[in-house]
Amino acid sequence: MYEERSRARRRGRRLALVALVAGMLAIGFAACSNDANSGADDAAAAPSQVGTTADVTGAAAGGLLRVDTASIPRVGKKRIGIVTVCAQCTGMARFLKSFQSLAKKQGWDVTVTDTGGDAGKIVGGINTFVQARVDFLILGAIDPLTLAPQLKAAADAGVPVAVNEGDWVPNTVFACCQDAVGMGTAQGQWITQRLQGEGEIVMFTLPGSRSVTQRATTFKAVIGQSSGIRVVAEEQVDLADPIGRTKAKMASILLKHPDVKAVWAGWDDPARGAAQAIAESGKGSGAFVIGNDAGPDALNDIRSGSPLDGTVFIDYATEGRIFVAEIARWFDEQTVTGRTLYVQQPIVSRWLGNVPPAGKEPPAVGYYAVWPTAAEKAAG
Repeated sequence: MYEERSRARRRGRRLALVALVAGMLAIGFAACSNDANSGADDAAAAPSQVGTTADVTGAAAGGLLRVDTASIPRVGKKRIGIVTVCAQCTGMARFLKSFQSLAKKQGWDVTVTDTGGDAGKIVGGINTFVQARVDFLILGAIDPLTLAPQLKAAADAGVPVAVNEGDWVPNTVFACCQDAVGMGTAQGQWITQRLQGEGEIVMFTLPGSRSVTQRATTFKAVIGQSSGIRVVAEEQVDLADPIGRTKAKMASILLKHPDVKAVWAGWDDPARGAAQAIAESGKGSGAFVIGNDAGPDALNDIRSGSPLDGTVFIDYATEGRIFVAEIARWFDEQTVTGRTLYVQQPIVSRWLGNVPPAGKEPPAVGYYAVWPTAAEKAAG
């Protein structure tokens, strides 16, 4: 598994580095998300640099790639295995629904193994699919850096692997995920500006999740640049009941720290729990909470005036379609758009005035390749 001692030795250096470049990341993140004209010009001038073809992923629109589902190549019946850390969690459930719906139209047979975050079940699920020689294997919100032996076994068996919500690593074909560092930077800036540089903050993290850890580390580095902001409590989310148990922990924290002004949560479920505790306690007046995923329940909470007033829209429906398109490309051409694909991720909030109407979610977003295979081939 991941080398914890090595991680600990690097932690101090990484925090310093993230703090140093946080401003640069913010500029880069804003450019990726907002500079549509510049991106469109780049795409028109050199489409190969995003590694796309119009007949599969659609032309770059507004500097972002789009999935043209009608043009996904038909590659025949395929057996797809998915091993996920939590199939019922809001974001993963939306990804699976999107992927399975489009995969069914392609004539693919999809089998999902929900491990509940159990390390043994994760390894066992991967081994089962590899031994069955599925046509393609997807890791759902699982850190691939902890699975080098299993990925090597998959490669030796000729089973291609893609990573959802994790990094590209050797022996995988591609990764399509959230930009965890960009998200942590944006959340840190958002809270810092709302607090005007001062206030007590609570964090709810999940150390076993690479993406949550990356966001939390970056977030702390950004808010750490404001001497008036202080993290007064940092708790781990209990996956057995992320809403209820986070609510109980937040209620306890408010007894010691009634002046808490903001809460950062690793995703919307614990964010909703923390917001419920704030609303029911009568303490922490004016405190607000930010999570991520922008699921329907979280959006309803935001619309209702809940202390939950920030969520990062991770477009899992688009991610599902990207996976079908890229896997089809792999079978059709033995290539993909990029090794690493990021989906655009805006913050949604009453404070920003961009909460969608009831019953709606934010409009579908595009994506971009930060490691395009076309550029990789050109460099090689």
